[in-house]
Amino acid sequence: MVDTTPTTNEVTEVGRHDSASATSSVAEVSAAQAATKSKSAKTTSRTRKTTRSTSATTAPEPGVFGRIAVLNVAPYAENGMFPARVALGEPFTVSAQVVADGDAIIGATAVLSTARGKILQSVPMTCTDADTATFTAMLQAGEPSACKPWDDEFATLKRQLGAHTLTIEGWSDPYATWLRETEKPADIVSNTVLDAGVELLTRWSKTKETKLNAAQKKELTAAAKQLADTTLSFEERLAAATADAIQQLHLSNPLRDDVATSHPCPLRVERSESSFSSWYAFFPKSEGATSNGDGTITPGTLSSSTSGLQRAKAEGFTIVHLPAFIPTNPTSEASNLADPDNESESAALQTFCTKAHDLGLEVALDITPGAKDTDKDTTRQLLAWADAGVTVFRAANAACKPLGFWQSVIAAVTKKHAGVLFLAEDHTHPAAMRALGYAGFTQSDCQFPWRNTKQELDAYLAQTNGETGFYEHRSFWPASHVIMTDYLRDNGVTGFAIRAVLAAMGSASWGITAGYELVENLQREGTEAPVIDETEQAVARDWSKAEDKGIAELVTSLNRIRAEHPSLHSYHTLTVLPTNNAFITAFVRHTPAEFTGTGKPDTLIVVVNLDTNNDQPANIHLDLDQLGLPTDHPFQVKDELTGHEFEWSWDNYVSLAPWADVAHILSVQY
Repeated sequence: MVDTTPTTNEVTEVGRHDSASATSSVAEVSAAQAATKSKSAKTTSRTRKTTRSTSATTAPEPGVFGRIAVLNVAPYAENGMFPARVALGEPFTVSAQVVADGDAIIGATAVLSTARGKILQSVPMTCTDADTATFTAMLQAGEPSACKPWDDEFATLKRQLGAHTLTIEGWSDPYATWLRETEKPADIVSNTVLDAGVELLTRWSKTKETKLNAAQKKELTAAAKQLADTTLSFEERLAAATADAIQQLHLSNPLRDDVATSHPCPLRVERSESSFSSWYAFFPKSEGATSNGDGTITPGTLSSSTSGLQRAKAEGFTIVHLPAFIPTNPTSEASNLADPDNESESAALQTFCTKAHDLGLEVALDITPGAKDTDKDTTRQLLAWADAGVTVFRAANAACKPLGFWQSVIAAVTKKHAGVLFLAEDHTHPAAMRALGYAGFTQSDCQFPWRNTKQELDAYLAQTNGETGFYEHRSFWPASHVIMTDYLRDNGVTGFAIRAVLAAMGSASWGITAGYELVENLQREGTEAPVIDETEQAVARDWSKAEDKGIAELVTSLNRIRAEHPSLHSYHTLTVLPTNNAFITAFVRHTPAEFTGTGKPDTLIVVVNLDTNNDQPANIHLDLDQLGLPTDHPFQVKDELTGHEFEWSWDNYVSLAPWADVAHILSVQY
């Protein structure tokens, strides 16, 4: 007996072309799903927009099969209650299992639609695992954009954001199935088979769903006529039906039978910085602080902290974070936003944000709702800060508030300010972090600071950039104003360099706190926190010493590399590479040519020595077929940190020493 109970990641539909909408507990997702009915054909371009629309139909009974079944669609979680999230222009892989009765060859199509049902993409899927009948395709919602929420163009760009829908169509492929019959020896292929081909080509030319133009219809009609001409030889007849032009039509405008469509899978498109962002945190009271002759420190103010903005810009960061700076409760006496000259809080913040925006930097503030603060209180305060120019909020100890609280606050704030992002500052267990992502947090802090060994890092990198990347955007910080790990305490400049490379290359979002460039590694006794608590005490730093450490130069190089390489902008491009040394971790980031905007693929190979004391050799294996790299001759790679060039192939020897190069960041030269 077949178990027809749907699972959380399984979608099964009847074998028909129409699909149904599914109800979601999230209003925005419901709107997208209710408007969706998949009725599409393959296109020759992965990114071509169409004007075809869908319309709702009666939903088929769950668990009732037709000839085709579409199963295990991904991304899809919690029965579609919460959408998968991708950034605008971010390429991502979708997959499904498609099975059929009999021995017909089957195909699949991935369809991306807007909330109103307009089909944006209809992409042919490739069978990547015949044993499990798994089909995959890469989609891209819109084009990447550097437009910021304060830019005039953002009003237009935000129309591309919000609720979208993914559906997978499975179908039998009559042309490919017929073609398989003709590949048998000529003395076995009967006239009946050729006659069936005539009927198939004729039906193909007349089928409305194939979206053929007049010339294409004429091509098929002519092929059918030649195939039916018994005065010609077998080879001549068959040649007409297998010509390159017909094969191309099969790729672009196939005849599809027994089409089955998955339930709509909710997808939310967010602005590019929801994935790709580089954070720089500093305390205004420390940034503008001055040391007095008696050993005391005069703290700075928001107005005197613009040097932090200049440094963040020079080092290539995109978001400036002011930690523990502004409370949620506007009546709290803990606020130190106002300048001594009684400048109003809103005016001071707005002036600071304007200066940041002029440099292309976003401003992030901490929010820590008190026990008595309601969602309405918090929303009102955040809207005031957003009106002043704040575009990112970081919720400290987010898991201490109910999920429904955050869901309400985030929905209310983003309804008025669509570009506002939220980061959950919490290091709780994985289930809670996933739930915070479902509640609407765009990014989150994570366990990266405590993942140090090769085994730990390989597993965490794969998880962060795998299915998790659709629901949690983990931001990698080597340290913060509240975290100073034993690893950084004990390993000096080399340790700081290694962790910076891993953070910047291992996640689309990363960040550091001011002082990281100075290798500040003193730890408060009995804790994994910095020796000085900057939430309580200002720190006057001598930035002239930063050049001696070399970390500022490295950080600047890392942010330059991130900006130049699209493969580093996504949570869906990383593959961990096998190595034969427990101290060498390696991974590759790869984006196909059709998604880079340059016409060339973007491939980066990152190799890091985790040993801060000894040189370590290793062999690195690459799957060249998977990456589309030459298999019969070496190819050139360039180290983005040093400029050195090497030849690489299937298996490659490296040796890294902590006193020379702690890492290779190799870009493939196409």
